Amino acid sequence: MLYPCPLSSSDSRFDYHLSLLREALERTEAEYGPFELRPSPVRMNQLRQFDLLQSGSRALDVAIKPTSIKREQALTPVRIPLGKGMVGWRILLIRHENQAGLARVRSLDDLKKFVVGQGLGWSDANILRQNGLSVVEGADYEGLFKMMLSYRFDIFPRSASEALMEWDERHGNRPSLHVEETLLLHYPFARYFWTANSERGRKLNERITKGLEAMIRDGSFDVLFQRHYGEIIRRAGLRERRIIRLENPDLPPATPLGRKELWFDPLGK
Repeated sequence: MLYPCPLSSSDSRFDYHLSLLREALERTEAEYGPFELRPSPVRMNQLRQFDLLQSGSRALDVAIKPTSIKREQALTPVRIPLGKGMVGWRILLIRHENQAGLARVRSLDDLKKFVVGQGLGWSDANILRQNGLSVVEGADYEGLFKMMLSYRFDIFPRSASEALMEWDERHGNRPSLHVEETLLLHYPFARYFWTANSERGRKLNERITKGLEAMIRDGSFDVLFQRHYGEIIRRAGLRERRIIRLENPDLPPATPLGRKELWFDPLGK
């Protein structure tokens, strides 16, 4: 079973998701049989991953990507938010020199003074634009950090877990890279597993769904979430940050917002 390989040697964004996938597949071996998880032999961006899944190519079996109305019109996700919606709680990677200006931000209008960076084809880019923010896109994940430090844009919104992991992995070689200290952006958002709409893809979708639901029922989903993200969430100090709320007009109506057990709430409400 092929999943997208990391986009760089420093790319650990999906270690947690792959742990979830492996556990879900192990839970369903009795019904569906043995499996072997392997990374794809080539790196591919989000657009390429969805092209392969839509075509039914055997070059990719599962993708790990955020949802959008357009994506759900083309493919059916495993509709369980893998990071409990944490992808919609965003802190900012910035150049250190911008901290003072960002500390004065009190509203979305204030934030519009800063240019945002995003990856080419990322769902967030459209969400941010529809909230009136200026967005610059880059085709290369690792290149986005270089673009920001080269003044191509000012802020790089990342999920609460991603920002600190990415800073940990890179600040030694990029001393001006900084985790913004005061703001927390929020829009409802979910990252899912995606499979092809082929017979094989639908069976895999069914298998992953059953495995994840079993993990939710016995609490092991939350245990894995806390094991991977608990300490980094505490480090981020989310409760002490000012929340800037954004709309997500691209959130599909089938998003399971009513299942409260599936969602992370940093405010503990």
